[in-house]
Amino acid sequence: MLPKSYIHRKLNKKINIMPKTLKAYITGALVVAITALMSAGPLQAQINKQTETNEKTVVDVVKSNKDLSKFADLLDKSGFAELLDQPQGEYTVLAPKNEAIKNADPELKQDPKNLVQMQVLRGNIPKDRIESELDVKVEETDNSASNGTVYVVDDIASPPQRQQQR
Repeated sequence: MLPKSYIHRKLNKKINIMPKTLKAYITGALVVAITALMSAGPLQAQINKQTETNEKTVVDVVKSNKDLSKFADLLDKSGFAELLDQPQGEYTVLAPKNEAIKNADPELKQDPKNLVQMQVLRGNIPKDRIESELDVKVEETDNSASNGTVYVVDDIASPPQRQQQR
């Protein structure tokens, strides 16, 4: 980081022709701006950019809900988190609560990719269609994201053909 005196000297050479009060005001403002920019690293710039856009993906929505922590872990283990963390696409994610994951069929829990795949649908699917066709109860619906919607559900959703075999 450059010393402030160095910055002052460089700026004073550039604005010698201005009146003294204006020169002091501009010099001070520029020093503050330059110092702030020099002290903010790439990580801070990335955080600022994400905060400014304020666009959460479906993965961000899932990970921000403590009742979905087991499903968030499954997203990571299955490799789906990387795909669903992209701003492109539109997905409907049926995120089962921790209790539903805990009570799921042990064979199903051993294959996180298959389990998560049953919970992720392409497109924007309305709540009533999900409840009627997939035999789950949607408990939370106000979870929209930049790339889709997350519905918090009470159970693991099964594809329609599996339900007919029961």
